[in-house]
Amino acid sequence: YNAEKEFFIRASDDIAAYEIISPEIHYQSVYPMENMTVGIELQATIINNGFNPIDSFYAQATIYKVDFDELTQTITNPVKVAVAPTQPYKHVFTTPLLTNQRFGLTENHLGTFIPKEVGYYAMEIRTWFADTNVVDQDLTNNIYPVEGKRYLFRTALNLDPEIMSVYSPEMDYQYALGRIVTPVVEMINHGVTDFESADGLNLRV
Repeated sequence: YNAEKEFFIRASDDIAAYEIISPEIHYQSVYPMENMTVGIELQATIINNGFNPIDSFYAQATIYKVDFDELTQTITNPVKVAVAPTQPYKHVFTTPLLTNQRFGLTENHLGTFIPKEVGYYAMEIRTWFADTNVVDQDLTNNIYPVEGKRYLFRTALNLDPEIMSVYSPEMDYQYALGRIVTPVVEMINHGVTDFESADGLNLRV
């Protein structure tokens, strides 16, 4: 008789960055640049993966401006644009965080982020023990997302039209003098607000 069983070996002391809640990931939401005065709230979750209770910890978020190719799903040219808060946030529990318990970090702990450019940003959250006498036995989960993964969010203008194709007037076609030609173009809107009509759009030929 052969049987397979899965089991999990838990470290004595192990704090982990569990998830990012805000900003929302790029395929769920797009943040408008116009009139952004308060900033995007930074929120995340940490978890106690160890046996021993956690009395205190540090946490800090880092944000990078990146170029993201949606077709190939690749990131290039990462540039660090923010560290929030500037000094790592230190949290001391009145009641220790027990095994498998989570703690939510909000904008009150991490602050907010005001983007300066439209496009894609990458964010990571890092946590570590505040007590230097405690040795984290698994450092691979102290940063979320883990190495090789990414967490992207995106900003855009309210309206951001781009002409993709011009159907009329046709290229290299000779039109009779005095003939009325109606321009026909295909556009895409990279902004966050839907175009309800073409009214108000200026097309310069």
